[in-house]
Amino acid sequence: MNRWNTEIAHSRAAEISARLRPEFVARRPGSQRASQEQRAHLPSGTAMHWFAQWPLPFPIYFSAARGNRVTDIDGIEYLDFCLGDSAALFGHGLPEVADRVAARLSAGAQTMLPTEEAGAVATELASRFGLPKWQFTLSATDANRAAIRVARAMTGRSRILVFDGKYHGSIDELHVVLDAGGAVRELPGVHGLGVDFSRTTAIVPFNDLDAVRVELERGDIAAVLTEPALTNGALMLPDPGFHEELRRLTKDHGSLLILDETQTIVAGRRGLTGEWGLDPDILTLGKSFGGGVPVGLWGMTDAVAQGMGDYLLSGGSHANHAGFGGTLAGNALAVAAVDAVLQTASTEEAYERAIAQARKVEAGLRRIIADAVVPWCISRAGLRVWVVFAEQPPRAVAEYRSTVDQVISDYLHISLAERGILLGPFTNGILVAPQATDDDIAHLLAAWGDALHLLLDPWKGADAA
Repeated sequence: MNRWNTEIAHSRAAEISARLRPEFVARRPGSQRASQEQRAHLPSGTAMHWFAQWPLPFPIYFSAARGNRVTDIDGIEYLDFCLGDSAALFGHGLPEVADRVAARLSAGAQTMLPTEEAGAVATELASRFGLPKWQFTLSATDANRAAIRVARAMTGRSRILVFDGKYHGSIDELHVVLDAGGAVRELPGVHGLGVDFSRTTAIVPFNDLDAVRVELERGDIAAVLTEPALTNGALMLPDPGFHEELRRLTKDHGSLLILDETQTIVAGRRGLTGEWGLDPDILTLGKSFGGGVPVGLWGMTDAVAQGMGDYLLSGGSHANHAGFGGTLAGNALAVAAVDAVLQTASTEEAYERAIAQARKVEAGLRRIIADAVVPWCISRAGLRVWVVFAEQPPRAVAEYRSTVDQVISDYLHISLAERGILLGPFTNGILVAPQATDDDIAHLLAAWGDALHLLLDPWKGADAA
C-alpha cells in the first residue's frame, strides 16, 4: 500500500527542516560569518550569485577537498556526491593533475602563444570521440556558442533547434521553453535577454521526431543541438531509433547535428557518443576535463573544420577573429590540466570503479523506496544517479516538471548535509567518485533511508532535532 501523502509529507518536511536549521547554523559559525561578511561586496554572499537559491540557511564555505571528501571552514567533513556538478568528476585534488597544473603555472600560464601539449590533447580527444579536429574554450557554454556560430556561418541559416527541458549553458537565445499551447516562450525567471526567438530558436518536445521534421522542412535550421539524453533535473532517455532518425533528418535537410556531452560524459570514457555509436558534426564537452581549471572543448568533422576555416581564416581583410572565443581560450594552464585529466584521471579504470559504486547506490535506493512504499523511482547513467519523485522516469520535460517537489527536495538537502552528505545544490542528483568506498555508499544509503522514514513516521519526525 502506498504510504505517501504529499500534504502530510510537506507538513512533516517543513517541521523537521525547522528543527534542523538551528542545528545547521550552530555547527557552522564560520560559514555563517563568511556569508554575512561577504554580502557587503558579493551579491548573495558568495562569488557565485546563483547561490541565492541554495536550499540551506547559507552556503557551506569549504577549505579543502581531496578525493570524494570536502572539509568546510568549520572543520566539518562531508562525503561529496556533488563533485562540483561534474567539474570534479574524478575527485578533488588529484595529485597528478595538481602537479601538472602547478608546474605549468610556475613556468607561465598564458603568453598568447600555443604550447606543444595542445597537439597531444587533440590527438587523444580525436581517438576517444571519433572527431578529428578540436578547439578549446573557457566553458561548455562557450563551446556551444562557438558551435552555433559556425553552424550559422556554414549554412547561412539563423535558427537553432533544441528540445524542451534542455540546458546548454547561459546562451541568450537558448533560454526558451514551450508553453502549454506549443509556442516558444522566454524561460520564466530569466530577464534581460532582448532576443527575438522567432528568428533564432526552434524548440520541440524531446523524442518528438515529427515535430523535428516539421521544423527542419522550413529550411532555416542551421543546427540541431541536444544532449544524447536529457539530464537537466532528471534523466530522459531517447526512444529506440531516435538518434538514427535525427541524424538522417539533419543530413537530409542540410542542418548540422551538435551533441552536448557536458553532463552525459558521466556514462563512460567516450560519453554516450561512443557508447551508442552516435555521429555528430560537432561535439561539445566541458568542466569535467579541467580538473577544476575552467575549460570547454568542441570537436568537429573535417567538413566542419573546413567550414570554420572558410569562415574565420580565408576571409582576408573581412575575417574577424573576435567573432567568438577569447584571449584565454586554449591557454597553457587549461591545456596542461586537460592533458593531465585525460592521461591520469579520465581513465577506463576510474570509470569502472565509479560506475560499480553507482550501481550499488542505485540498487540501495531502489530497496529503500520499495521498503518505504513511496511513489518515487531511480534513474542512472554511468556514475550519476537521479532520485525522481514519480513512479516512472519521465520521457519528456512536461512529465518531469510535474514531479518537481521543492519542499521535499529542500528537506532532503538539509537532512543529508546534517549527516555529512553533499548533494548537487539544485537537483536530487548523486555523482559517485572513483574514490567512493563501500562504507561511503553505506553511509549515503543510511542517510537517505533515515531522511525518508522520518517523513513517513510522525513520531520520529517529532523527535528529530
